[in-house]
Amino acid sequence: MRGKRVLVTGGTGGIGMETARGLARLGAHVIVVGRDARRAEDGVEKTFAVNVLAPFTLTRSLVPLLGAGAPARVINITGGIPRGPIDLGDLQGEKRYLGWTFSQYNHTKVIMMAMSLTLAERVAGSGITVNVAYPGHASTPGNRALPVRAFPLAYRPVAPLVRLLGPVLLADVGKAARSSVHLASSPRWRASPAGTSTPTAGPPPGRPRPWTSATGRPSGSCARG
Repeated sequence: MRGKRVLVTGGTGGIGMETARGLARLGAHVIVVGRDARRAEDGVEKTFAVNVLAPFTLTRSLVPLLGAGAPARVINITGGIPRGPIDLGDLQGEKRYLGWTFSQYNHTKVIMMAMSLTLAERVAGSGITVNVAYPGHASTPGNRALPVRAFPLAYRPVAPLVRLLGPVLLADVGKAARSSVHLASSPRWRASPAGTSTPTAGPPPGRPRPWTSATGRPSGSCARG
């Protein structure tokens, strides 16, 4: 990774911070971006803004630079339980924010995955690869601060147990960052002239998984930690 520049969003804590540290240890020049809470109010539902609009806007603005510096990579991080159909009539949770197993957080992560797949198709052949990493679960500052009322109804009975055992069983945040570090650094995922990933020898720390059918096109793969 020496000589490579990497921009990590959400890098001031949790999995983002561990991703930045991991790439820096590999020799990359890492630029960390953190959200300023004083400037976060923009009239858009926060979860949708953070998980969908922010990565879309940033990546779209960087595509010309990424193309000029190809081969280049975009790695988005999903999370929670990203499943279920995308409701185009309820992107910002106006009709439903939480349900029995539904949450706006999971909904926006599925939307982000579909957005990533569409972007990968649009930049095919440009030397830019787009992948999604599912890091699994870790005891991050965000997770520890999550109130029980933020869990879907079906999961609330176990939420106190998760909060109690999480800091012990899920304390290795670095482990959760391995998928994103791998996708950013491994030659396995370098761009080919056709704009697709070119596998090379060596097992990844995560397992490629099919895209969830909720993205609308259950093809391709994402790396899972």
